[in-house]
Amino acid sequence: MSLVDEFYYPKRGVGRIAQKMAEEVEKMGGQIVVNAQVTGFTRDEDKITSVAIKIGNEKKHYTADEFVNTIPIT
Repeated sequence: MSLVDEFYYPKRGVGRIAQKMAEEVEKMGGQIVVNAQVTGFTRDEDKITSVAIKIGNEKKHYTADEFVNTIPIT
């Protein structure tokens, strides 16, 4: 059941929402990392302060003020 009768999508498709978000993140100096498995994180009370990831056999660690996580919608 839906509470709306119509949905409006961007002219170039729903994928444009993620593309625009990525453009804004990069414009503000952020970095986009895709196809990574989160292997751990550290936090300070209720805020995540760093994330450990694995891409293939490579492991990396990122510290930042903000993190964005996305998951596939199936």
